[in-house]
Amino acid sequence: MNRVSLVAILACQSVAASSLAAAPRPALNKFSVATCNRILEAKGEAAKTLKAILAATNTRSCADFKLDARGRTEIASLDLKGQGLTDLAPFRLFSVQGDINLANNNLSEVGPLVNAAHGGTRRINLSHNKLTDAAFLAKNFSGALILDGNELDDPAKLAGLTYASDFSLRGNRSARGADYDAALETMYRLYALFTSTNSNNYRPQFDLEGMRAALAPKLSRYVTLKDVTVEAVFEDAQRFYKEKKDVVYRIHLDTFQVAKQGEQVTATYLVDYTWLNDDLGVPARESDSYRHLSRRKIVEAEATAAFDSTFHVVSYAEKTHAGKRLTVVKPTWGTKNVADVANYLADTEEATAEFPQVKIPKRAQLKYAFEYINSFGSKYDLDDNFCKVIFKGKTLWVMASSAPEGDEDGEVYVRGCP
Repeated sequence: MNRVSLVAILACQSVAASSLAAAPRPALNKFSVATCNRILEAKGEAAKTLKAILAATNTRSCADFKLDARGRTEIASLDLKGQGLTDLAPFRLFSVQGDINLANNNLSEVGPLVNAAHGGTRRINLSHNKLTDAAFLAKNFSGALILDGNELDDPAKLAGLTYASDFSLRGNRSARGADYDAALETMYRLYALFTSTNSNNYRPQFDLEGMRAALAPKLSRYVTLKDVTVEAVFEDAQRFYKEKKDVVYRIHLDTFQVAKQGEQVTATYLVDYTWLNDDLGVPARESDSYRHLSRRKIVEAEATAAFDSTFHVVSYAEKTHAGKRLTVVKPTWGTKNVADVANYLADTEEATAEFPQVKIPKRAQLKYAFEYINSFGSKYDLDDNFCKVIFKGKTLWVMASSAPEGDEDGEVYVRGCP
């Protein structure tokens, strides 16, 4: 197989996470014992925060922090929730590799977190603070943020931050108004019922009472069901999610719009959701390479939800996109056999063998078919995907990549899919 000569770029909309990944990352903080001591000696709110960091890391003094070869702290995670903190200036000294929990404090400004969080921080919990500037968060952070119970001015400005699987924005009080906030809260509450987490073995664990908290006792419509009770919706959801795991729903907040006509409030927006199916397999070979493969479904839909006076959903409809039209701008190829795709990504002996390929010429029109196979952490230092597409009425798998724009040498790339 010659991967070097085959390059294709699809002219389509890139996911927001790709644009965030392409943005320059700030330099990581270097620790200074002298600066640390000065903050403690000055007392005040910054000293309070620094003392909390010392206590949370079981560090007795500024001189006791463990540093790497470049003079940066090696803090795995940091839990500072509920300590009444207002000043994060000491974070300019630190790099944190794991999670940062700053929930239930009195923070209104988080600028000092920007550099500290780019040492590999996966998740930052800033819930129940006094944050207002959504644009600042979108510009300066790229990991998963928990932003429940804040006062973010316009959630639409959060852009690609909302696509992280752990993102949360519950109970926000925005400048968009009470109807917007209540409608958004209801939809997040509903989708949270279906979202899978590690704590529930990646299976949805929704319950009838939780569904009653989001849906009206009777709905005029719920997806394909009409004039249906919440109990019937619950039973239908049980059937739909029975064989699904690792389910994630993402509201595209930049599209979320609320309108009111009389007493009726309606929200319209884009939502996408993805899952693994037990019956969507790849060859179950006994090797570490195959354990890094997964075959997923992903759907994007235009959603419309109508609410009663207590903001319970009385109607919910989805119009699934028929599939993005993708234009190939350089020649590439596809394959019909999913087993060949799995072998190719796993880099097995079968991957070096010839297998049937379908040539895809420049300017060909492809339609995304809502399915892909992912290889986590490929041998090329990128996550490799093969996406399912329709070409001339037939199903093919074509290679995709999340590499930054222009970084195409040596690989077959299909952009914006999934």
